[in-house]
Amino acid sequence: MGWHPETAINAYLDTIKMRTERKSTFLEITEPQSSEFISALAAGMNAQNIIEVCSCAAASTVALANAAHHTGGHLVCILPEDETLTELQKTIKELGLEDTTEFVRGDAQHLLPIYKDIDFAVIDCNTKDYGGLFQHLNVNPTRAVVIAHKLFDRKANFAFPEGFKRKLGAQSTTLPIGKGIEITRIGNAIIHKCTSTKTKIP
Repeated sequence: MGWHPETAINAYLDTIKMRTERKSTFLEITEPQSSEFISALAAGMNAQNIIEVCSCAAASTVALANAAHHTGGHLVCILPEDETLTELQKTIKELGLEDTTEFVRGDAQHLLPIYKDIDFAVIDCNTKDYGGLFQHLNVNPTRAVVIAHKLFDRKANFAFPEGFKRKLGAQSTTLPIGKGIEITRIGNAIIHKCTSTKTKIP
C-alpha cells in the first residue's frame, strides 16, 4: 500500500485551512499541531477504516473526517452516551464531511469489538478506562496505526500495552506534539516519513 505524500500534504493543508477560515468552536480549539499531524498521517497511509474514541467532542474528529474524505475511507467516532454533538455535527456538515463520518455514543469497551480490520485508530487518553480500550481494538494485523492522543494528560510515557505490542510485532514512537501522542505501528504500515519532529509536513 505504501505511503502517499501528496494525499498527506493535501489533508494537512486542508485541516489548516478549515481552522483558519471557518468560525467554529471545534476548529478554534488550540491543539492544531496534533490535529493536523493526525490528519496527514491517516491520509498519507490511505486509511480506510478509521476509529476514534473521544472523551468529548473535539477538533481531532474534524481532522480525521477530512483525512477520510481524502482517502475515500470512513470514520467512526465513539463518544460517551451523554456527550452533546450538536455543534460538532454542524461543523462536519458545513464542511461537507458528513458522508465520511459516523457518530456512535456509548461504552467504547463494548462498541469497539464490533469494528473489524481497523487500519487507523485514535484513542483519547482522557477517556474513561482508556488503558483497557487497546485490547478491544480489532486492528488489521498486517497494516495499522494506533495513536494515543493527549498522552501527557495522563503523565504517561506510553499507552499501548507492551504485551499487545509484542503479540502484534508493533513498534511505538512518542512525540511531543500538542499534549503528546504515541504512535504505534503494526505490520507494514509506513509512517517513517511523518514521525520526524523536525518536519512539519510529511
